[in-house]
Amino acid sequence: MAEEHLAVLEQAAAAGHIKLKFLDETGCCRWSPVSYTYSLIGEQIRFEQTTRRGQRVSLLGVWDPQEHFDYA
Repeated sequence: MAEEHLAVLEQAAAAGHIKLKFLDETGCCRWSPVSYTYSLIGEQIRFEQTTRRGQRVSLLGVWDPQEHFDYA
């Protein structure tokens, strides 16, 4: 169903009726547990943390296939 809707939108954009853009959002924390890290074989793991937990950083991106990619 979503593929059909996207195909209709892509056709309308190709005909010049609309300007099609793609939006995505995500978020991440400024603090990560040590279990989510890696190191090279033979090297000790070093993982420095921020002093404050709980502050989430939100990311938003808009992609226009014909022009550019904006993010904030």
